[in-house]
Amino acid sequence: MSETNIKTIMQEFKNLEKQYELGRVAFLFEFSDTAKRFINDFDMYEVNTYSLDDSSIIAECKDLLNSGNGILVFPDPEYKFYYLYTAKWKGK
Repeated sequence: MSETNIKTIMQEFKNLEKQYELGRVAFLFEFSDTAKRFINDFDMYEVNTYSLDDSSIIAECKDLLNSGNGILVFPDPEYKFYYLYTAKWKGK
């Protein structure tokens, strides 16, 4: 697993957060109270699973965002994979 790729992907995640309107991008790196609230407030649909150093996740995130979707990226507890979800707010 490439440490350089992982750092590059993390930087790309930060760039996506800045590029897209607030609330459409969420990267949850621990199962905190914030993560629980997010999960309770959104209908989520799993899109794909990626290894930590697979940079193709960024292209798929951009495609989903450009299609008007919100996204949630959540690593598994062992930090071996990213789970990518589209997210739609349950609110009115």
